[in-house]
Amino acid sequence: MKTTLGITWEDLDNYIDFSESRIFFNSSFDHMESFNVWGITILKAAECYKLIKEPSNLVEEQDIFVAGLSEVRLSKVHSGSLEVALYDQSGHGFIRDVNNNIVSISSKWGSKEMRTTKSLTLNSVIDWPFGFGDLKLNLMGDIQITIETDYIVSVNDYIMDTSRFGYKKNS
Repeated sequence: MKTTLGITWEDLDNYIDFSESRIFFNSSFDHMESFNVWGITILKAAECYKLIKEPSNLVEEQDIFVAGLSEVRLSKVHSGSLEVALYDQSGHGFIRDVNNNIVSISSKWGSKEMRTTKSLTLNSVIDWPFGFGDLKLNLMGDIQITIETDYIVSVNDYIMDTSRFGYKKNS
């Protein structure tokens, strides 16, 4: 069952983690209204947790990992930036230049950050261009995450079996 969660800034800052995630962009940066994410961690202290617990049939309260694609919807994105340190083909190391420096690419869009914007910063694997990225979005609106409750596992289950619950290229 799909569930859409209104996400508070406190939850984003403290209880929702994208560090094990893989981000897939589905539009140009200039018109970004959403992107997909594989593997979001949501701690049980999050305000949105109670909306997830019931439809997911979790037996006890525990931190969860969404082992599937979720959609992050953004409202009123004002500007943003993305810097990606490019992985080599194996995905276990970085591409390096002749001076052994990590090769990275970056992009900025929109106008300068305003006082009325809030910043969302995610550090995660980026699917394309393939690498480890630093995504910063400045927005004036809300954030929603739509998750499939069938993809929810406990964080402990994920840690114990990342080969089963982690991202697989052809899944």
